Amino acid sequence: MESIIKEMLIIEINNILKEFSLSINKYLNNTVLNFAYTDLKSFAERDPSR
Repeated sequence: MESIIKEMLIIEINNILKEFSLSINKYLNNTVLNFAYTDLKSFAERDPSR
C-alpha cells in the first residue's frame, strides 16, 4: 500500500513539474516574441532620412 501511495505522489509531482515548465516556456516564448516584435517595430518606424 505504501509503495502505491509513493508511486502516485511521484506521478503527481511529475505532472506538476511538467505544467510548471510548460508555463515557464510559454512565458519565455511570449517574452522573446514581444522583444522581437518591439525591435522590428522600432526598426520599421525609424526615420529613413538619417
